[in-house]
Amino acid sequence: MEEASFDKPSEFAGALRKAMAEARDIEFLFAIWEQNVETVRALNRSLKQDALPKSGIAPQLVSHLKQCAIALVKPESRADIPTRPEVAGVTLSKAAGPKIDKSVLAWGEPRRIRCKEHLRFVASQPCLICGRSPSHAHHLRYAQSKGLSLKVSDEFTVPLCAIHHHKFTPQ
Repeated sequence: MEEASFDKPSEFAGALRKAMAEARDIEFLFAIWEQNVETVRALNRSLKQDALPKSGIAPQLVSHLKQCAIALVKPESRADIPTRPEVAGVTLSKAAGPKIDKSVLAWGEPRRIRCKEHLRFVASQPCLICGRSPSHAHHLRYAQSKGLSLKVSDEFTVPLCAIHHHKFTPQ
């Protein structure tokens, strides 16, 4: 890995994006990142201290690192990785790329399984607390990690009557 110097943060970011996109295996990709992560952090701190608008260089490079890592795991999506250098302050649209299945990553997010049939089955059972029928399928919030506007998977449901369902649902 050779060293280079750049006059502008955007030139550095573009070269790093290009190097990450050209990595042929995951070990080499992370070696490139490890070698440059301190510079990325220093640039990000420097740009924020200079009272410039949020540069977004670090988040963009981290996002590109993730895309490259996923592409190495799934070679057929390699062509979807944008390789053009970007100007500081410009963020890529999230809608531009394909939806990423994060459950295949080393630290993946759990899948949120949705199954109306299972919810109907759970709702057909009597209330878990008092035994009343009919009941509702109540999602157990503590069963999976939290996310904005995300319920836990439908597999983590219990039958509760309307009274108990309302009592355990956050207001």
